[in-house]
Amino acid sequence: ANTGITEITIPNSVTEIEYSAFENCTKLNKVDLGNITTLSFQVFKGCTSLIEITIPKTLKNGSVSPCLDNPNITKITLEEGLTIVPKNLCANTGITEITIPNSVTEIEYSAFDDCNKLKEITILDNVTKMGFYNIDDSDSIFKNHDDDLTIYCYKDSMAANYAIKYNIKYVYLSRPITDNEGDGAEDKESNVN
Repeated sequence: ANTGITEITIPNSVTEIEYSAFENCTKLNKVDLGNITTLSFQVFKGCTSLIEITIPKTLKNGSVSPCLDNPNITKITLEEGLTIVPKNLCANTGITEITIPNSVTEIEYSAFDDCNKLKEITILDNVTKMGFYNIDDSDSIFKNHDDDLTIYCYKDSMAANYAIKYNIKYVYLSRPITDNEGDGAEDKESNVN
């Protein structure tokens, strides 16, 4: 790795970043991932100056072990339009909070493994598939999480069910009031904080 580089912009023609591509680029502090669809493992391992990154909406595939693999990264922004949080994407990073965009329908296994500083994650109704929820008796997304990890979610959502099943703290969000329903559905949730 060229340890002198400080910035990387991935051209839009590139779809995959292979494993260890930028490992130990200690001065790297700015990354534009372009339109990648696949992120392999340990891509930013040892990049001690890299503290934030945006994941493009084009990303579809994660990896067999942590993708970013960098506890120095404390802020990850998931771009609106992303449809999946791929396996191992945010694993072993230093993030403290994250919001899953409305466009995401699935959070794959190990997406947030070893994120031991993660305290808050917001997951709305749009997510209908989470890890191995239907076939496994152990939490497959937040392995080794902080005891204070709290999922902010809607009552009866997949995220709420996940939190309850695996004994993760959760807080119910109030649903936005809509006027176009007309079936009274918006009233029954109004007393939930």
